[in-house]
Amino acid sequence: MFIRITIIEGRIIVIVIGIFVDDLLVTGNSVAEIKAVRDRMNERFILTDQGRLEYYLGVEISRLDENTLLLHQTAYVKKILNNFNMSECNSVKTPLPRDMNLSLMDSPEEVDPKLQSMYRAIVGSLMYLYQWTRPDLGFAVTFLSRYLHKPGEKHLLAAKHVLRYLKGTIDLGIRYTRDLARLHTRDQQFSVLYALSDSDFAGCKDTFRSTSGYMILMNGGVVAYYSGRQSIVALCTAMAETIALAKLVVKVKHMRALLFDLQCRQQQETMINSTCVWVDNTAAIAVATGNDFTHETVKHVTVKVRFLQECVQRKIIMITYIKTNKNIADIMTKQSAGPQFAQHRDYALGIIDVIQQCVAAAAVILRRIRTCV
Repeated sequence: MFIRITIIEGRIIVIVIGIFVDDLLVTGNSVAEIKAVRDRMNERFILTDQGRLEYYLGVEISRLDENTLLLHQTAYVKKILNNFNMSECNSVKTPLPRDMNLSLMDSPEEVDPKLQSMYRAIVGSLMYLYQWTRPDLGFAVTFLSRYLHKPGEKHLLAAKHVLRYLKGTIDLGIRYTRDLARLHTRDQQFSVLYALSDSDFAGCKDTFRSTSGYMILMNGGVVAYYSGRQSIVALCTAMAETIALAKLVVKVKHMRALLFDLQCRQQQETMINSTCVWVDNTAAIAVATGNDFTHETVKHVTVKVRFLQECVQRKIIMITYIKTNKNIADIMTKQSAGPQFAQHRDYALGIIDVIQQCVAAAAVILRRIRTCV
């Protein structure tokens, strides 16, 4: 990605060029400068100008109104369902069954090459979809990826269950808005990051490792998300949540730096620059915000704790408690029940407002801090 910042007649002009092989995406806050950049590039390279952005690398961009963008992959989902003969299947409410109990014990001694090829093709297709516009597939995709080397019939059925879920959610995508009134209903500010972290405990039945998950929201929709098995076995929930929180904060720091380069500093109404981070584990919050750490654990985790404490002390992040049933990052660590899953998914995608009260509570804390300062 290339970023160019200039000042023209007292106005800061930002031009961003996203590059993927020979596909370029040019955007910025000045239409005239975008056209000027395009014309200068056209003098040196052979370019095909496809006009206003509607499709890029498999992602469709739809404008619902003058303030709202929808990023989706409807055509790609239909193609996946057609490729695996699932176009006429019955839909389900969640990517995976709530009572699913898969492990390597369900893998055969000898792998069927044909079954393995189909399984890998399904998971690979889902992976591309998940990485671009479908965070609701996060846990399902990372879970199924654990068995790419040795899938069995049960694993293939689980993969097809995700396809059945896609059948009922073909048109889903991520919505972003610049409508200040709508952001106000979500108790959010324009171009400000909000982050949520979560972890299960020893959820992997093969390794007993925990699964980390996080979501980062901005302008009404999720802009970064993650689901993955932790690299070590956590001895308690506090340890698992701390590892997940450290993973999130690393990403938050990266995104804050990127937004800074885009002339979009993370400045709150309260004049506090901290990014709000929500966690549903009080022990992890106590560890991250404490001045000392005496828990007997491995150095690998101790370093993460010191990193978190430093970020809190430097006011890069402000950690706040959130109830588990309000934590939308929960869908990245386990398969939750249908109604709760749908609420968390729809809030992350910018469709509904679910954790409004929790965001409001954090705003109250920010105001209290301001009065103290």
